[in-house]
Amino acid sequence: MTLTFKTTAAQARALRRAARARGMTLSEYLRRVALGKELDALAPAPASDLSPGRVVIAAAPGAPTVDKAMIEAALAD
Repeated sequence: MTLTFKTTAAQARALRRAARARGMTLSEYLRRVALGKELDALAPAPASDLSPGRVVIAAAPGAPTVDKAMIEAALAD
């Protein structure tokens, strides 16, 4: 399953930095922060259930248009 949420560019950079500093992927870091000790109690997800690199085919109704510059800025750090 994929979840998305909005952040500012500065918040996104801070989250990526925090994950890197702990030797985690951004996904793992966010799960740890969001679920804390609850995550430890859950059974680990089978690798086949984790699908990195999913592509959004259609935007949600009313979603803003994302251009190449916005994507490059988000991935800059």
